[in-house]
Amino acid sequence: MSIPQCALGCLVSAMGNSTCPSGDTNCLCHDQLYSSQASTCITGACSIRDSLTTLNFTSTLCGDDHYAHYTYSPLAVVIFFTAFPLIAVVLRFLARRTQTAKIWWDDFCILVSMASLIAFSGLYIYDFQLGVGTHIWAIPFDTVTRIFMVFYVNFALYGIIRLCTRVSILLFYIRIFEHTRGHRARVAFLILDIVTVLSSIGVSLFSCVPVHLFWTRWDGEHFNEGHCQNLFGEIVGVGVKDIAFDVAIILLPLPWIAALNLNTKKKVKAFALLAVGIVIIIVSAFRLAVARKFVVSTDPTVDIMDFEILAHVEVALGIFCACLPSISPLLQVENLRKLLPFLAKRHQSLHGGESDPESSLPKGRRSDNTLAASGSGAPSTRSKGSREVITLTHTTTVATSKDLPMAREDNYFPMRDAESGARSPWYEEPKNTAAVYVAQ
Repeated sequence: MSIPQCALGCLVSAMGNSTCPSGDTNCLCHDQLYSSQASTCITGACSIRDSLTTLNFTSTLCGDDHYAHYTYSPLAVVIFFTAFPLIAVVLRFLARRTQTAKIWWDDFCILVSMASLIAFSGLYIYDFQLGVGTHIWAIPFDTVTRIFMVFYVNFALYGIIRLCTRVSILLFYIRIFEHTRGHRARVAFLILDIVTVLSSIGVSLFSCVPVHLFWTRWDGEHFNEGHCQNLFGEIVGVGVKDIAFDVAIILLPLPWIAALNLNTKKKVKAFALLAVGIVIIIVSAFRLAVARKFVVSTDPTVDIMDFEILAHVEVALGIFCACLPSISPLLQVENLRKLLPFLAKRHQSLHGGESDPESSLPKGRRSDNTLAASGSGAPSTRSKGSREVITLTHTTTVATSKDLPMAREDNYFPMRDAESGARSPWYEEPKNTAAVYVAQ
């Protein structure tokens, strides 16, 4: 490695003004006046590439560390904030097995969002391997270009994840509040969000003309090939718009949730879910605060780290927030027992180890803690082992006394006809379906 000719005169001139003895490299490495004068001169006399080559030479000579030191582990943060939203998405689809609600468009949107986040995370890890977190003067120039190319792709993926997550939440609102006032307003807000985000993604993808200037302009040698928009202004514009939409999404369901016939505990739970959205807004605002540092940085491969990590945390929390209402039914013991049969056995062992009395009944006569009976004539009772089987004049499924203490807070039993599976005439529909859904 050799010092570029444009930098030699600057180094010699700065040495002449230094108080360090001639040839004392260690003294020059710690002389702030020498470093400042040499840096100012080299910046004016040399190109960006020659300046970085000179900085690489002098920094290596002084034994400077090539890597920046962070107060956190970037790789660990990326892995964690990929794993926990993925778990939330898996639980969301498992919860569908315990609900009457089927997979709908909001679920498909969150799948697209999660798939994009996985790609997002993979590109981040690739970026780390390329040199993000390493001082730019220690990275080969072609690799620096590749780093900004990956950043370009992730810039678009960020918009896709944010869009799909918000659309999923809005579709969820539309589904559970379908028959309440303001339905058309929610649909209009959804359309507005889609249009504005797609427009923002398009502006980001074509912020430079030709497009390759987005990842090649860093060295200052390609500006005559086209033009680029102000990156900081673009980031702030998109960020402020996203924050405004996030605030609107948080406020949108509050009037309906407040009006639902929920007890205090369930209302607190509902508002706690919305609190996660407030955390996302805080992270978004903090990300905008560090954007300025990255955009004007002379060491962007180091300063880009905080910006990218905050973006990752933001979109991961968004996916997690969108899944929370759907996975809350899994907190109910009965729903867990439907998914994990071994939990039922564990539950029985903890309550005296009693075996299921239905195990002695024929296969066609078993049901979930109910008595199935059929026949005609007056009601009669006959015993079979320790279990009484009641013969009624109408084939139906009724709750036993064993089930009564487990009645839901909504005061209705989901009875079904024993043979056809249809709703029993005695089934009482809940007065407010939205309240039941949120409560779950």
